[in-house]
Amino acid sequence: MRRIFVLIMLFYLPFYTVGQIHELRNQFIFNPLVINPGYTGHEKALSAIAVYRNQWVGFDDAPTTKSFTAHSPLRLQHMALGISVISEKIGVVNESSVMGIYAYKLKFSRGILYMGLGVGVNSVNTKWTQLLANDPGDELLSKDSPTFIMPEVSLGLYYTLEKLNIGISIPYLLTHTYNQKRGKYITQNKISEYTYFVNADYTYNLNRDLSVKPAALFSYNKNTDFGLLAISKLDYLNKYSLGLGYDTEQKIYKVLTHLQLNKQLRIGYVMDINNTSINNYSKVSHEFMIRYDFKYTIRVLSPRHF
Repeated sequence: MRRIFVLIMLFYLPFYTVGQIHELRNQFIFNPLVINPGYTGHEKALSAIAVYRNQWVGFDDAPTTKSFTAHSPLRLQHMALGISVISEKIGVVNESSVMGIYAYKLKFSRGILYMGLGVGVNSVNTKWTQLLANDPGDELLSKDSPTFIMPEVSLGLYYTLEKLNIGISIPYLLTHTYNQKRGKYITQNKISEYTYFVNADYTYNLNRDLSVKPAALFSYNKNTDFGLLAISKLDYLNKYSLGLGYDTEQKIYKVLTHLQLNKQLRIGYVMDINNTSINNYSKVSHEFMIRYDFKYTIRVLSPRHF
């Protein structure tokens, strides 16, 4: 099992950006900020979200992802700031990114447009010495790789109406390709390598207590297939949610639930059910979310009571 996974990991290692795009798709349900920096400030209060993902349960050294984002509008109501931190471990490969985000808000007669810009760094290193080598003298596995630091830029637009939200973004503008001869990653800005994301969701009220919220995330890169993540959620009292989804690119079914415990605290869970050959080794992946919004209701007594 471990040997199979290591072979998979070694195959994907040169395609650093592609791996991150897949990770972002998985984060979209609970943490849209990692897909679109234009989402910054959308919650109208300081909002912090932590997500943990355990992929391919039962696979030794399978990918695990941890992310944290926080964003808030400023007192100058047309601006917002945010931060995104992502850490991913795939076998002996460790990837992480830190990005600061700025968004500007434009109000229109019917909606609000958020324009976001993210700037940060990505890092990657490989712990070769943690692998069990058949040949103890193999020089390739005698020492770990250095930690490579690479710049990154993200752009996004997010337009919101009363019941409809639409976003378009390019989470990674820069391409990082490992150069074997030079022993480092080469950073380039190639428009032909851009992966474009378009997301949309709509809230349809069935009655005072129940609503249905279909959502979709489209992705496109000229070098890969067109991707679609489709989700539909049933909300009760805007506190309890149950939903189903399907990812056409990764061929994964999704079952999700979401609970709002009070005005500030929310928790969520997603179970992925594999529909590919990997199902012979691992059937499910798990994702957990906790979110806290720093907004409160302050009760004030009328002066008449004094």
